[in-house]
Amino acid sequence: MTGSANGADRMEQGDSGRASAPTIEGLVARLEAMAAQLEEQRAEIGRLQAERPAPAAVAAPPGAKRTPGAGRTTDRRGLLRGLLAAGAATVALGASGARTAHAAARGTLVGGSTVNYGLVATFGVGDDPLPFLPPLGSTSHGVIGTESNIARSPAFSSGVLGCSDDFVGVQGLSNSNYGVYGQTAGGPGLGVGLSAVLGSSRDATGVGGASTNNSGVFGVSHGFGPGLSNLAGTGGTSDNNIGVLGTSTSNLGVLGESTKSIGVLGAASAANNGSPG
Repeated sequence: MTGSANGADRMEQGDSGRASAPTIEGLVARLEAMAAQLEEQRAEIGRLQAERPAPAAVAAPPGAKRTPGAGRTTDRRGLLRGLLAAGAATVALGASGARTAHAAARGTLVGGSTVNYGLVATFGVGDDPLPFLPPLGSTSHGVIGTESNIARSPAFSSGVLGCSDDFVGVQGLSNSNYGVYGQTAGGPGLGVGLSAVLGSSRDATGVGGASTNNSGVFGVSHGFGPGLSNLAGTGGTSDNNIGVLGTSTSNLGVLGESTKSIGVLGAASAANNGSPG
């Protein structure tokens, strides 16, 4: 017992030339000082935000609910508990050898998120993007890039939304992979090789096109052939390649059906064509 007491005295007083180990009381005092400083900073931030006019908020959709915990406040005791928990988590991470993740971003923050968007951005130094945002209705989006408030309003909620009057809404570029990749319903479908845009699905249509007054899907190979005089669900044209091709190992290569007209029509327009339709 005497040896233990003497050892404790040495730890409290410290050996010559070496700092003594911190006590629990000392750590609590440091945490309380840090908590007081954080509260002062929070008050200063609140004062600065109150002095600056807040951007106009987009109206919340009917029936929208606050995120749980959004209005929660923290007293000094709770803040101390949080700091202690954060310290313990840091020690645990260091012991497990976890590596710190880093991320970088550049921009000007002028306001907070709403029920309609998590992040909305436009180009320009310090420009508030809200005046350039079209009506969102009841849709919600994770990230919005916008440049015009007369862009079309979205019909669906989305993870990423691009809004523009005369720019490209959303573009995907790649040197050696898909420019844009879309997948739905049960996982990816069959691989089709490299393409600028790929739609893949096991249980649904990979790529669909629909139009009321024009072709639903239109493809061009090498150059334009004779113009498509009749609008089509799928249109294909080429100056020296096949305009539309269908192949099958054990079924019809091309199937056409019509209730009141020709199901499939082929024609050769040149008089010297050796392969007439």
